[in-house]
Formats: sequence, C-alpha cells, structure tokens
Amino acid sequence: MSEDSGIVIWIILIAVFWAIWNYDIAPLSDEISVLIQKKECDEQKKCRWDNYREINYKINTDTHEVVYWYSDKKWPLHIHDECIVLDRKHWSCKFGETKIGFDDGDFSADFGEEYRFVSKTQWWKNKL
Repeated sequence: MSEDSGIVIWIILIAVFWAIWNYDIAPLSDEISVLIQKKECDEQKKCRWDNYREINYKINTDTHEVVYWYSDKKWPLHIHDECIVLDRKHWSCKFGETKIGFDDGDFSADFGEEYRFVSKTQWWKNKL
C-alpha cells in the first residue's frame, strides 16, 4: 500500500466518523439530541444566533414515551407520554399546544422564529 493510499483511507475514515457524529447516526441507540440556537438582537437591530440549549431525547418504542433532559440541567427528567413512536428518528409528541418530534431524523417543532435547530457542526462553529 502506497503512502497516498494510506492518506486516502484516513480521509475516508475521518469523513465517516464526522458524519456519524454530526448527523447522530447510531443505529443501535435509542437516544437522539437537538441543538437549539436563539436569535439575539441589540438596540441597532443587529441580530446573531447564539447557542441556546441541547435537549437529549430517549425514545421508548414499547410504551410510546419519550424522556428528555437538558444537557446543562440533567435533573429533573421530563417525559412526553402523548406520543406516537416508530423509532428514534420517527416520532411525534404533543407538547403544550404544539407537536414536536423527528421526521426521518429531522427535528420538527414550532417554537417561534427566534429559535432554530442546527447540526453539531454549526453548534461548535458558533462556539469557537
């Protein structure tokens, strides 16, 4: 194996591991996370997106319940029990007057225009 082949293999491995990390690809896991940014505006109406909160969800397909907690505050745990659950990337729950959940791995919720849901890469890029 030439040195160029070794470099290509390393690049491919790094790309695969990055994709697994960034897109939360873990087929045997029953947990999934959502990263939320909040729009902050100053007096001059200049706005920026700040990292707001990470929410972790543990999906139970047997009981159709979703337990969640915030990364910055792991206790108390919260539960959504009005849910329809197929698997960790396909579920929806009633949350107050709105519905939240994942549709084919994409988080869906209507928390208003001041919030958006981002990938881990966007989250960490904003942190740096």
